[in-house]
Amino acid sequence: SERFGYTMEYTYRPDFRVRSRTGKIIWIETKGGGHSFEPSIRAKLIAFRDQHPEIDLRIVFYADAKAGSKRKDGSFMRQSDWATKNNFKFAIRHIPQEWLDE
Repeated sequence: SERFGYTMEYTYRPDFRVRSRTGKIIWIETKGGGHSFEPSIRAKLIAFRDQHPEIDLRIVFYADAKAGSKRKDGSFMRQSDWATKNNFKFAIRHIPQEWLDE
């Protein structure tokens, strides 16, 4: 049996944008813990970032909650682990001052 790739088109609206002191636009996505960071959301963020590399998208997590299933060693990936692994700039609980100073 042969396999065929396909794409589906969606729209995405980040939670808000911030303009740094130098005028740079930073788009912010905020995420809580638990179900608000399920696999479909993570896939959407990666797809959006890959299709729009010109947009500086960053994530602010409410807490560094678990992201995904239990690993073989019994531990869990944290949201910060996922963001680091997937090359997203992120912060926990607040927008860092250095983002605003860029």
